[in-house]
Amino acid sequence: MKLLPLEIQEVTEYLQPQQPKEENETVIGTLPEELIKLYSLWTATSRESDRVLVELRYSRDKSLIDRYDELSDQAKVLELLFWIGVKEHFKLWGVLPKENVQVGIRQEYQIVKFSREDNMPPFLKGLFGFSR
Repeated sequence: MKLLPLEIQEVTEYLQPQQPKEENETVIGTLPEELIKLYSLWTATSRESDRVLVELRYSRDKSLIDRYDELSDQAKVLELLFWIGVKEHFKLWGVLPKENVQVGIRQEYQIVKFSREDNMPPFLKGLFGFSR
């Protein structure tokens, strides 16, 4: 944790979100540079974790287990810190549950909100009591 600010400052390659904004989503805003760096660090760590997991599957190197555990835990923490930062930056504390919405990140670092109901397949809406 002590090294996190240093790691964030050292991010030079910004990784772009791949998912485009959909019609039912409303743009809340665009990420500031510090959150873009945190997003990039989270994404890079998650990718490396996935790469090590694949390597572990085909290797007998037991040290890869420790490396995977470390990277996957770091990726989870970075993801949590990223979403906390998004909520803080856009003042979303307590707003999302009241409005029954979720947030996501889309291309060009846009933060969007969308209805939880809109994101559900029709057969699940009936199960959870949402109108169709």
